[in-house]
Amino acid sequence: MIEDTAKYAGSDLLCYRATAPVEPGQGASTRPGSRCSDWAAERYGARLVVAEGTTFVAQPPEAVARCARPWPRTAIWRSSALYNLTHISGSLVIALAVAEGHLPADKAFAAAQLDELYQIERWGDDPTCDLSGTTSIRHDIEAGARFLALLEDQRLKG
Repeated sequence: MIEDTAKYAGSDLLCYRATAPVEPGQGASTRPGSRCSDWAAERYGARLVVAEGTTFVAQPPEAVARCARPWPRTAIWRSSALYNLTHISGSLVIALAVAEGHLPADKAFAAAQLDELYQIERWGDDPTCDLSGTTSIRHDIEAGARFLALLEDQRLKG
């Protein structure tokens, strides 16, 4: 499960940026995903390569390996939550940031939805689009964050 989760670092959603700024005057370093990527580089020494556009970019193997280290194999509940958050958000970096309290659930949801928001800004809203999936993603990220917070509270109580 940990190895499967760590593989997301090889194609993390935050590593693919729009070729044009999302908002006028917004450069790549000021986008929410950039702050998460910078945090992961500082926290884990996992500097992931960021590309503009959707063309696949290979990540350094050592950076991907460092993303697998945060959870010992004995922490099955934490690993399960991290696995779920990673798959829900499409980003191991977002999941790690939530798990460590660096990113609250609402900001994690916003970061995970950047691509969808960019597409809406660029092409317009699709009135036939079913919003229940987006609502489900928001609830799942919130539930994962709450679960991790409860685990941390339980760990501290000992």
